[in-house]
Amino acid sequence: AKYWPDIAQLGKLAELYLYADVNTCVCKIGMLSERVAREICAFEQLGLPEQITHADRLRGLKYADLLPKRIEDMFHGLRKARNEAVHMGTASRESAGALLHLAFHLCCWLMGVYGDWDFCLPAYQPPEDSTRDEELVELLREEENKLNVLMGEVKEICTPASDAAKDDRRQKAIQVAKNLPLT
Repeated sequence: AKYWPDIAQLGKLAELYLYADVNTCVCKIGMLSERVAREICAFEQLGLPEQITHADRLRGLKYADLLPKRIEDMFHGLRKARNEAVHMGTASRESAGALLHLAFHLCCWLMGVYGDWDFCLPAYQPPEDSTRDEELVELLREEENKLNVLMGEVKEICTPASDAAKDDRRQKAIQVAKNLPLT
């Protein structure tokens, strides 16, 4: 959350919704994926139009040679799953849990390439079921409010990788992607 608190908040909300509403969980994961892609575009100063689709933004990142194939596949997997959850409402808890794990790895890649190059990949911890908690609805409301505030504060983010050359980040992107486990 050091550099991208809004992205961290989307991940936290997705985890909270895993047991309460799987389709909302998958939608939050999709929002997280879009924010990651937007952040990379801004970081790399690609100048893509603000109102393009997520798929078009990913094509722009691919065209600029900024996404290793493995990361591109992660983005598209999350994008397609989000679209299915939104339009079909057919997400399962098992698939949403797997998507959370994938989103975790995408965020680790973002941190390893665009945040801290000394970042060590932490072990993934699946979220605990908190649906029996009587305060869950209030907690979700508070967390959604935090997200709304954070999304309003999004600005240019400066990280240790900000001063690195684009070619260095491209190589780092491939290196970090290779170190992510397949799940």
